[in-house]
Amino acid sequence: MPRSRADRAVEPASNPAGAVQGTVLAGALIAAQSAHEPVDASRLVVLVLLTQLVHWPARVYAETAGHRVDTGRRPGWPEVQRLVTEERSLVGASSGPPALVVLAGVAGAPVPPSGHLPRSASSTGDPGGLGR
Repeated sequence: MPRSRADRAVEPASNPAGAVQGTVLAGALIAAQSAHEPVDASRLVVLVLLTQLVHWPARVYAETAGHRVDTGRRPGWPEVQRLVTEERSLVGASSGPPALVVLAGVAGAPVPPSGHLPRSASSTGDPGGLGR
């Protein structure tokens, strides 16, 4: 079945920068939320949704302003619609990490505060990561 242009725009291949930025955005929110307490999945989902509602239009505005600087003309409505659709990959990509946190919670896996996660070998100076 053929996919719509809007569906293809959410795919990382059509806008990899937006997909990477969305993933980083969600990861940063999860890390910040879990800095000192276990992750509350419902709070995290609301936090990511609100951040998406601010960040997505801000990216579209930045692209629109950049277009005006580059071309010397204001973009028309079709161009703005294209940018809105193109930047949807940020929303799609930033939804994945919180979904994994929610699924982990549903499965009964505890999500500890990030300060309680095992340190990487590079942060401890222990190349084997065994804590010796």
